[in-house]
Amino acid sequence: MPIRAVIFDLGGVVVSSPLEAIREYEKTQGLPPNYLNVAIQARGSSGAFQRFERGELSLSEFIPAFSADLSCPENVDHYERFLAAKSLKPLSTSHVETLRNLHVDGNVMFQLIMKASDTINPLMEEAIRRLKGHYKVAALTNNFALPEESISPAQHNLNSLFDEVFESSKLGLRKPDLKIFLHVCKALGVLPEECVFLDDIAANLKSAKDLGMKTIRVYVGKVHEALRSLRAKLESSW
Repeated sequence: MPIRAVIFDLGGVVVSSPLEAIREYEKTQGLPPNYLNVAIQARGSSGAFQRFERGELSLSEFIPAFSADLSCPENVDHYERFLAAKSLKPLSTSHVETLRNLHVDGNVMFQLIMKASDTINPLMEEAIRRLKGHYKVAALTNNFALPEESISPAQHNLNSLFDEVFESSKLGLRKPDLKIFLHVCKALGVLPEECVFLDDIAANLKSAKDLGMKTIRVYVGKVHEALRSLRAKLESSW
């Protein structure tokens, strides 16, 4: 079945990843690698970050809830399970005590995440411009509902690249929920089997693949490889 649509995640694919911004914050604060990322993921669908991406919290509600999630003493337990699952060295007793008393400013963390979204990868931008007119080109992003004055010119320019932009905060659904992928296909008028989906998160790619989409994982610093894979799947040099 020929490919009719190419769907791009934004953060970590077309623009810098919010996860990278969080990792950079961890480094500057002397936190162990992936500590805050594990804390965010451990909240599941009820976390402040996840709820904000579904448009269930306003910005003023999100910031204190995000601060509380990132500062929760239980995050240490989640992180220790993460280390054990990866067969990594456990935390020292003193490090555990420090982390249980940790306070993270959710507003600082959020501003770093938003700054990352202003950097568009030029290789991805060029690819998207070349694909338009030959395929339906869409963005599917887990994002935040923000006041208009908080949206940067770079973000407006980013949205104009695509034929369609599908946002979790407007749909009330977020990846990896299968429903959001089905919504996108219906809106584009294509079958999942007629789509290629690019993302940097394994769980999101799994949902897309389960529906029949062709998938490409975009790794940090490996955009060239992702675009080569895209050309191969499209059987086109564009």
